[in-house]
Amino acid sequence: MAGNVYGADVVELRSLSERLSRSAADLDRIANLLTHQITATTAWVGPNAQSFRGAWSGSHRGTIASSARALRDCAAALRRNADEQDRTSAADSSSAHHSYAGSSGGGGGAALNASRAGGGHGSLIGGLQDLFRDTSKKVPWVSLLMPGGAAMLAVGLMPGVLSRFKFKELRLGDEDNHILISSDGTISVKAEVIKSELTFNQNDSSFKAQLVGLGMEHTKEGAWGVLATPGVHVGPLDLSAGLEVTYNPLTGVIAPSGEYEVGIDHLIATDGSIHKQWNPATGDVGTQVSMAGEVLGARHEVQAAEFNDKFVSSSETDSFTAGPASFSHTHSQSLTPEGTYVEGTADTATLSAFVGLDSTFFAVKADPVGISHSDISSTSVTADGTRTTSNVSTNRNSW
Repeated sequence: MAGNVYGADVVELRSLSERLSRSAADLDRIANLLTHQITATTAWVGPNAQSFRGAWSGSHRGTIASSARALRDCAAALRRNADEQDRTSAADSSSAHHSYAGSSGGGGGAALNASRAGGGHGSLIGGLQDLFRDTSKKVPWVSLLMPGGAAMLAVGLMPGVLSRFKFKELRLGDEDNHILISSDGTISVKAEVIKSELTFNQNDSSFKAQLVGLGMEHTKEGAWGVLATPGVHVGPLDLSAGLEVTYNPLTGVIAPSGEYEVGIDHLIATDGSIHKQWNPATGDVGTQVSMAGEVLGARHEVQAAEFNDKFVSSSETDSFTAGPASFSHTHSQSLTPEGTYVEGTADTATLSAFVGLDSTFFAVKADPVGISHSDISSTSVTADGTRTTSNVSTNRNSW
């Protein structure tokens, strides 16, 4: 086609239209396959099975069909816009150029107006194209999970939607088999049937993949690691332990760590962890240790940190939670590299309630709504003996 094209790129419009049409077809095909499997299987029986089959035929199947129709409508609008662009670009190139430059005359003005017709299709299409491109960059496994990309496009955009409306996370599925989407950009897929879980953060490219308690990870700091998290559940007893070793090729730091947790029916629990960071090039070793015990909502926790066997900091926290109310008292000590010793206490009282909905196959959680009051007192002593004391009181409203 001779001459310049004004408005949206026709080739891109038609390409995007085809992709949307294919995505709609993929949704229909998957929905039909799931419908057949859900209605035909005889391995899953009982009230939960009947409830889910009713929800599937009553709402879930219709939602997928509506999404497919919306994709087809958008594809048709793209094709119409492409046809309009072809007709507009076929006009006199010189006249269109003068109109674009601001001329109030004749056919060029009509061509420019035509490109703006239909409620600003050009800007809308550009936005849609950018949306697809940005999501593909942030969620690189979109094309692997679904060639059409429609379902994973929605999943990839959900963290931003949750953050916009101050929701913390959204779960699609039950507790054991689900997709969990968090407002911080984390997307987790869990399949208890095969004892596997994949967690990916689209903002910092960190991920963790586990199969039967064994796995590998890539942290947001750029380190790669292996981990093992075996767990035992016997009646009311829960016992879990974790071992992890990471290596950062940028800093050369090797970080082994271990942790454990033992609990009985949410009534009594104890947990602890030890984390080390070792730099073979310099010989520096940092250590962080924590231990805690909890009985009926009352928790006592101790934390300590060392660097090359020298004291860095320690803290001791007592807290109690009863329904929406919680109270905590922390006593901390630390020594800065400059030799300043700091000792402080912090008392916090919080009254809050969690907002959300939790059902068998769907859950959404928001940050707690409430108020808190904190009193923080600290005293610092420099190497020359200078002593400074400060007291701060703070009131906060969350959400």
